[in-house]
Amino acid sequence: MAPNTADAVIVAPGYEQQVVIGWGDPVLRGAPEFVVGRQSAAAQATQLGYNCDYLALMDLP
Repeated sequence: MAPNTADAVIVAPGYEQQVVIGWGDPVLRGAPEFVVGRQSAAAQATQLGYNCDYLALMDLP
């Protein structure tokens, strides 16, 4: 595939991408709604943190 400047996730034909969990998603019961401008340490302790990038290529049957 040729390089591009698209602001999007682009994968090769035959592959797909999925978001498993994102910044602010609850990881504990009772986590408050995620609001970027109103985060607190207590709220963040119950939500997925920032900059936790992970990439995996999985050979599935």
